[in-house]
Amino acid sequence: MNKLIASAAALLALAAPGMAAAQTGYVGLSYSSNDDSEINTTALSGAVALGSSFQLDGTYANAEADGGGEADFWNLGGHLFNRSGNMLWGGYLGYSTLDFAGDSLDEWTIAGQMQYYADRTTFSGDLSYSQAEFLVDLDVWGLDGEIRHFATDNFSIQGNLGYFDASADGGASVDGLRYGIGAEWQLSGAPFSIYGGWQQIDVEDEDASSLGVGVRWNFGGTLFERNRSGAGLNRPVGFNESLLLGGATPR
Repeated sequence: MNKLIASAAALLALAAPGMAAAQTGYVGLSYSSNDDSEINTTALSGAVALGSSFQLDGTYANAEADGGGEADFWNLGGHLFNRSGNMLWGGYLGYSTLDFAGDSLDEWTIAGQMQYYADRTTFSGDLSYSQAEFLVDLDVWGLDGEIRHFATDNFSIQGNLGYFDASADGGASVDGLRYGIGAEWQLSGAPFSIYGGWQQIDVEDEDASSLGVGVRWNFGGTLFERNRSGAGLNRPVGFNESLLLGGATPR
């Protein structure tokens, strides 16, 4: 609980400059459950657009196994981009750590990002490279896409599909798919939204799925405005979040 409170304070501090400049962003609390692995994850997350070409986001998540044991996940990342007409091009740099059983898995991620804006639908794509350090060094390549449609300015549905390949210095490698669906609805006349969805990860002959739900406090406009002119970029999913079986938070 103390970690959750400290993390909430940190995310609010990150968001404060954006609120002062009437930018867009959010602070959210979510819960997801994976029945296949019997892992339940509670997460705090936040994102803010600072100016017209930079987004900062961060996450703290605590994952608990039904049989005992837990892990803590932290992430901080920034997106630098250019929006022009109906296109966005940019890049991402982020750091994350997964702490469990007295050990930690540290990871750096870089990515190229793009979005194409149709009338009410946003097409997003990320090509990412992550380097993780644990017992061995891991190189992870990922390609992820998302389609998000806005039925109204404050209600969206999305589908995502991604592929990743992780290889160790010793030569062993593993690849897999991650995919899912989700939705978000912001209350009329209030800055709060409810979001959630289903995510699946398939690794060779194994698979696991999770269901998640969350609430967000949004500032700076509608969900559609956040997507098109504010903090509307997803964080690329690296190896650490793949270990959490689909991501630390619902999309």
